[in-house]
Amino acid sequence: MPKHEAQAKLADYIEYTGRITKQGSAICTFADLWNAYCAVRSGQWSKKTREDLRYLFAKHVIPIVGNQPPREVTLTSLQLLLNKMAQDGYRKSGVEKVRTHTRACFAYAVDEELLQKDPARNSLCRTSRRSHANAF
Repeated sequence: MPKHEAQAKLADYIEYTGRITKQGSAICTFADLWNAYCAVRSGQWSKKTREDLRYLFAKHVIPIVGNQPPREVTLTSLQLLLNKMAQDGYRKSGVEKVRTHTRACFAYAVDEELLQKDPARNSLCRTSRRSHANAF
């Protein structure tokens, strides 16, 4: 590769990484934060995991906290969301998946210096209350 092509490629790369680092100003809501987190992490997920997370967050998380700025999302609102999912009969694995990826999403925001602290750090997972009679 000639030197001028390498320099042009390097300039494009620097411009691209500059857009990524300036992305913080574009994150105004939790939905924006979730989309940024998914863009970064989805390459490590299987197709099934991507589909599951897209469904769970679109149905349960984004309608509740999606319009809030990430700084205004509290542990209480996240815990109430998880409790409601468990109370509505969702399986423990689904509730845990929402909890895990919500925590990871906020950890990502702290790592990227978008937030000072992680509101989901101490969230707990409550198991759903299904009777054994319905299992058979």
